[in-house]
Amino acid sequence: MKNIISLLTISSIMALSANAEEFTAISSGNWTNPDTWENGSVPTNDGSVIFNNGITVDVTTAVTVAESPWKDHYATLNITGEDASLTYTGTFTMFGNTRMEFNVSDGATFDVAKFNWGTGGYSNFNITNGGILNTTFEQFSGSVEGSTINVDNGTILMKSQWNVGATVDNQKVNVVVSGANAVMKASKEGGRETLRINATGTSEASVTFSNGASANIYDLNIGNFYSNSGKNSLTIYGTGTNVKAQSINVGKVGETVESYIQFGGFDAENNFIAADAGSLSNGWEVKIAENGKLKFLLGAENAFQKDTLENADKSKAIFQGQYVKSMQANAVELDFSNVTGLEDGDYWFAILSSTQSIEGTNNTFNNVAWDWDRIIKIANTGDMVYNGYQILNNTLFVNMSMVNVPEPSTYAMIFGALALAFAAYRRRK
Repeated sequence: MKNIISLLTISSIMALSANAEEFTAISSGNWTNPDTWENGSVPTNDGSVIFNNGITVDVTTAVTVAESPWKDHYATLNITGEDASLTYTGTFTMFGNTRMEFNVSDGATFDVAKFNWGTGGYSNFNITNGGILNTTFEQFSGSVEGSTINVDNGTILMKSQWNVGATVDNQKVNVVVSGANAVMKASKEGGRETLRINATGTSEASVTFSNGASANIYDLNIGNFYSNSGKNSLTIYGTGTNVKAQSINVGKVGETVESYIQFGGFDAENNFIAADAGSLSNGWEVKIAENGKLKFLLGAENAFQKDTLENADKSKAIFQGQYVKSMQANAVELDFSNVTGLEDGDYWFAILSSTQSIEGTNNTFNNVAWDWDRIIKIANTGDMVYNGYQILNNTLFVNMSMVNVPEPSTYAMIFGALALAFAAYRRRK
């Protein structure tokens, strides 16, 4: 039945495309230059546009078209400058051997009513230096080589729902939003914009926010829609990076899909960067289902010292939830292997806070009493020693001790000094 519906959808798309006048880009050049187009015909506002031959088309003014139909599109589109905009009133369809690269920069806007990006295609988006991508991804599928959306100090606006996923084995799809001026948000107030991260089989789908980027969406769903295996992840790290959502759902009951939100990560040079407090917050429910995890890669920046937690500031919590509804065993995974440079002593880490009680007896998951001993998993203590946790002010705090063990070379120096001191002592005798 699903295949029949898909075929009907394809037929409908092709029928609609057949009714529109087609314009084919055949040579590199500016969009408004007749030499760029077959027969010298520049596309009209209601035109159907085809790209081929691996050409590069530059958009430097305001341009509007209707659609790009089901074809093996192959080109680079550069949309550059504050006066530049490319608007699609209909759908840009990318399947099969489509290989498109979209570069939107320097205040330009790329506004597409809908992208239908299915299996196949090796397409990439680069939204940089104030560029804006405003669209809905009905599908955003991966490729074996890896399909990407890179947002570097640019903006991506969600018209309604983004499906980010890879549905064929060994495919990868990545969305990276980076920089103090990088933003992902709803394109209209009061909408129910949804970000779905879903991969199947042996594929991977990932979204990363870093280095001061921000996001404000409605529903954040990771691996809980059509995934039954695969790997789905949201990673948040870097000073000032903050993601806000209303509802958060991670993992899927009864499936083996690996789904997680990771706090802390690594830059392009493989340098570890911790997540700040409040890097993720939400305004409604948080549900971590089977095989869903919250992974905390903690750094020295997350540690603080305090004799008592009676008045500890819950705003130090990295994840600031509203209503934490469900978590299964090992849902909160803590890794301290990147905590370095601290002096010996006891330290606290504020992990997660909630507006509701998270103390254990008042909450259940699948009729099993809430139990932090069951929920917390210490993946790696690094050079620290785990001393347990406390729940105060509806916040999970974890206590660790730093024990700096001297390096072997340090031991050698100590023993050498002792040996010299002993020899001198014997000579004095």
